[in-house]
Amino acid sequence: MPQGCAWGVVDREGQKDYLGCLNLLTPSVVQAALKEGRDGESVSLNWPINAIHTPGFFRKGLERKVISFQDSPYRLHGFDDEISFNTQSSSQWDSLGHFAHQPSGLNYNGTRPTADALSQLNTPFHKNCDLPTLDHWHARGALVGRGVLADYCTYADAHGDILILRSGFTRGIEKASTPDKQKESLDSHRTIGVEGTKKMAKWIWDHHFAAVAGDAIAFEQTPPIREDAYGSDPVSGVDAILQTGWFLTVLEEY
Repeated sequence: MPQGCAWGVVDREGQKDYLGCLNLLTPSVVQAALKEGRDGESVSLNWPINAIHTPGFFRKGLERKVISFQDSPYRLHGFDDEISFNTQSSSQWDSLGHFAHQPSGLNYNGTRPTADALSQLNTPFHKNCDLPTLDHWHARGALVGRGVLADYCTYADAHGDILILRSGFTRGIEKASTPDKQKESLDSHRTIGVEGTKKMAKWIWDHHFAAVAGDAIAFEQTPPIREDAYGSDPVSGVDAILQTGWFLTVLEEY
């Protein structure tokens, strides 16, 4: 097991776990969260999938095709649409198989996903999913819990909470006047976020969050700018430790 990993902590009866810190979202935790609802209003954390005209890191942006039923042999009134885009180019929950522990190439609980194995998940006939992918989340009923704004963490830090940090990054990107200006901002690969330090990573672990969320490209600031940053290389920072080593789910660009 690579140094800094907590694999096996939530394994049960010899069965490898694929959910990580989402195990903290027990029925009693979810019931308690539901009881706190008062206004009946819902808040979406979805950023538009076309918000970034040209995603960074050589990722594909949104391509959309609208299909009119009038152009089909049936000559009906109606429309379908087909979309293609990189899921990292807008709001996304990173699966625990998204980014590996770089020195070993291993993901959560010692798994080693391959492009071929992950591609097999595209078929409904695939039954044996032994990788820490989102399929396991849906099988357990998806992700439901109490969301806590970062401003309130000092007194609202119950186990199983979902920490939500809003920096204004997505709002700033949306204000770019042209696609070129938006691309210029993204190409710098400099984003706001939590400190990329061991102290920050330990604080998150000690507060037993079920998941964390930020509206920037990464949950931590990139590149690290503190002397005690958790690795001078961004691939060895807090995001990688939280997801791969400590199986904590991260939402980005909400």
